[in-house]
Amino acid sequence: MAPIPSSPLSIEFGAFTLDTVSRRLSGPHGEASVSPLVARLLAELARAPGETIERAALIAALWRDDPLIADAALNRLVSEARQAVGDDPKNPSLIQTVPRRGYRLVAVSPSPLGKAEGSKVGLQVLNEVSYGKLAAIGVLLLLVATALKVLLDALIPVVSSLPR
Repeated sequence: MAPIPSSPLSIEFGAFTLDTVSRRLSGPHGEASVSPLVARLLAELARAPGETIERAALIAALWRDDPLIADAALNRLVSEARQAVGDDPKNPSLIQTVPRRGYRLVAVSPSPLGKAEGSKVGLQVLNEVSYGKLAAIGVLLLLVATALKVLLDALIPVVSSLPR
């Protein structure tokens, strides 16, 4: 497969590119699809490469502070993300554990999107695209509701004039 082209909807970190829409991760070992949560975790870590992201902040971003999911699920998710990028769990070089605090993405970013500000712009564009789709769906629902009302208003006089 061809590599993922760089776009506002993709995030580059180290030798990897993550397409946040299709959840395709490309890197030195090829291209693979990742789960929605792995894609979100990698995007969260890529927002601030080299900085420690607190466990609580990751849990809030990924599961909206759900205490039932919390630590065990985050540990499994980080393990899945490490596997996706080919990181050695015993000696991780890309996704590092900061004991009792959180995780850190250690990657040199080849493009502005991998830097904190660039990733925020990329994720902001992703959010704008998502909101745009929601707005379009809302407009379509409004048009359908209006058309139904017009039809019902036109049918009521016809139905009431029918003999009983």
